[in-house]
Amino acid sequence: MLRSLVRLSWRVHGEQPLRRWKFMVRSVLYGASHRSWLEYLRRHAWLHRMVLLRP
Repeated sequence: MLRSLVRLSWRVHGEQPLRRWKFMVRSVLYGASHRSWLEYLRRHAWLHRMVLLRP
């Protein structure tokens, strides 16, 4: 799980280490709600593109 979380943080936040770190900490602390939010983004492609443009 941690490895996939690191890959996802790179995909979402790229070369922004502080944002990647916050993303991973939030994912661990709020696991269930974070997973449901990511699933919601996955189901709605237009929203996912918006998040990638403006994380």
